[in-house]
Amino acid sequence: MPWRDWQSDIERQFNPRAWATDVEAQHALRGKLSKEARERLKGEFDIAYGDTPRQKLDIYHGGNGSAPIVVYLHGGYWRVGEKEKQAILAELPRLRRYARAMVGDRAAADDLVQDTLERAWSQLAQWRAGSSLRPWLLSIMHNLRIDQ
Repeated sequence: MPWRDWQSDIERQFNPRAWATDVEAQHALRGKLSKEARERLKGEFDIAYGDTPRQKLDIYHGGNGSAPIVVYLHGGYWRVGEKEKQAILAELPRLRRYARAMVGDRAAADDLVQDTLERAWSQLAQWRAGSSLRPWLLSIMHNLRIDQ
């Protein structure tokens, strides 16, 4: 199959602007939530791994000495956004730990985290701007677990 036949399909998969209607609003919200996460979470920020200003990474600590750390490595190139706007991903280990404590099984916990994030995104209008995201996510997770 020639490149031209599947180039548009690849573009849709890797470029949200090709399919999403509110990309700028999503980026703004992710930036706001990530700023709050960056201020709240412990970590080491802007560790240089190269010579250019964008060659820096952030390491988020999991909360206590035995918890895992989150190192977010972006495998492609940035079309839009910065690493600072990905800080919200550092909430995932905390969500996974809470889910694992509730259900005991790793696969079921991962499913619960996925369901939580899907529900949160679909009900984002119910989140009170300025409030901490983590308690809201944990309450969604708790309610999903009760409903199972």
